[in-house]
Amino acid sequence: MDDMDTKKKPKICYICGVKNTGKTTLMAALIQELSGRSLNVAAIKHDGHDFTADTPETDTFRYDAAGAVETAIYSQDQVMIHRRNSGDDDESLIALFSDADVILVEGCKEKPVRKIECLLSGVQEEPVSNREGR
Repeated sequence: MDDMDTKKKPKICYICGVKNTGKTTLMAALIQELSGRSLNVAAIKHDGHDFTADTPETDTFRYDAAGAVETAIYSQDQVMIHRRNSGDDDESLIALFSDADVILVEGCKEKPVRKIECLLSGVQEEPVSNREGR
């Protein structure tokens, strides 16, 4: 039996809520706490709108603008991969984080899974996530 057969699956925790309710603050605090306990923590952010993955005038931005389906940049200390969406979702991204003990996913409030929903007085006081996931 090889290591792939015995490796534990990571624990996954979804955190959702409307804008400005503390999701990112909670995620950062959890990452810091869990990392401090020697756990490998991965984080995924779902954006219900769109975002800019790169900045103009960089080489990788130019590759993307020229039509590259995937681009990557790496150094001795880090790597970043950008892929045009080909139907990826949180589950396909979770599969990429095979070394993680815990994966925190911010967003996906409509996904029918159990999750932590951030509420904040004066911002959002009633849950908005799907009822099946509560």
